[in-house]
Amino acid sequence: MSGLINYPNRRTAADLFLPAFLLAGFLGSCGGGTGTSGGGDVKTAFGPFSETTVYTSQVTKPDGTQEVFTGQTAGQKVINGVSYARHQFGPSNATTPKRGLEVWVNLKDEKLAFAGGQTYYSTASNASQPYLAVTLDQPLEIDTLPPVGVPQTFHVQGDFSLQETGIPDPYPVDEDVTYTLEDDAATVDTGMGKIYNCRRYTGSATVGGTLFEAELYYKPEIGPVSGKVNWPPPNGFSADLLSVADNGASEDGYNTIQATKVIGPANPSFQLSTYDVNQDFDADKDSHAKMLLEFRWADEQKAKETSQPYVNPEFGTVWGIYPYELVSSPVSIFFPEENGKGFTYWMAYVDQAAKNESQNGIAYHISLNLESFITSEMRVTGRIHYKLYQP
Repeated sequence: MSGLINYPNRRTAADLFLPAFLLAGFLGSCGGGTGTSGGGDVKTAFGPFSETTVYTSQVTKPDGTQEVFTGQTAGQKVINGVSYARHQFGPSNATTPKRGLEVWVNLKDEKLAFAGGQTYYSTASNASQPYLAVTLDQPLEIDTLPPVGVPQTFHVQGDFSLQETGIPDPYPVDEDVTYTLEDDAATVDTGMGKIYNCRRYTGSATVGGTLFEAELYYKPEIGPVSGKVNWPPPNGFSADLLSVADNGASEDGYNTIQATKVIGPANPSFQLSTYDVNQDFDADKDSHAKMLLEFRWADEQKAKETSQPYVNPEFGTVWGIYPYELVSSPVSIFFPEENGKGFTYWMAYVDQAAKNESQNGIAYHISLNLESFITSEMRVTGRIHYKLYQP
């Protein structure tokens, strides 16, 4: 989204905010729930997207340059006594001054409440403060699952603050925005390959005689997977999913973590570790951890090959590794919507503790590293369910 906040020729607060909203209002909000905790059945579909999900996307700016952005929920914001999730989308490598966008949203029963948001502009006169901020007069109540193909119109009304010479502060905005659920079972190409069973939204608004248009692909189990907006000119910007990870939310002394990404020659490693949840060795060595790994070639034609790839996954702790059996399967556990397409999946499962280790707690991990001679990309997905150590 840096294209919305790093380019010149800005016109008004509405010009900046409305196209941002068309994409980010959904991009930063379509999750709910509390993560992948409790239960213990690791052999289920990937997801759900939640307030503990972190995803990375490759953003393409209007000049064609690219940058990796991270989306995540960063706490809560209380407005008029109501708590909203603060969803942030910005550069993965934290920088000063800030860049990126934050929206304040809630999602419940497919109803999205959008209360406002803010953007940071790295060369603003005061880059430590939001370049643009808005709190709406009344939160917008948006149906995220309306009838397919039926345009939905809502009214945006509120006061904006903008660091821009000659723009009133606050700046009043009073505009209509239209969005449509074009398809509830769409397929889209992303940095993680084709993603199936997505919702495809389009949105538009006319401000000052200029038509702003946006498109978003969203999959409830994964989150926002692809999006674009036609502003700023000449090309607008787009966002394309690269990876998804969820550190879970502990429940009854247990936690479940999961991640999926594409690895290849430029990025040859996948790792999922309980240590990364709290930067701590807090898994219980005396209780079994359930660990599942699944992978296939990212290219769909190559994914139909049945020969075993030359890769050696690792399941283990800091001090040791566990044996496993790598088996092929014509069906996916994590992505059942792909079943029946002729792909071959490779899986390994471990259900082990580490009772012989001298100290508690510990860390469990799954890793997979591609050898240098492998030139094709591979989609890798893992999940670990474990008990938290209680001293």
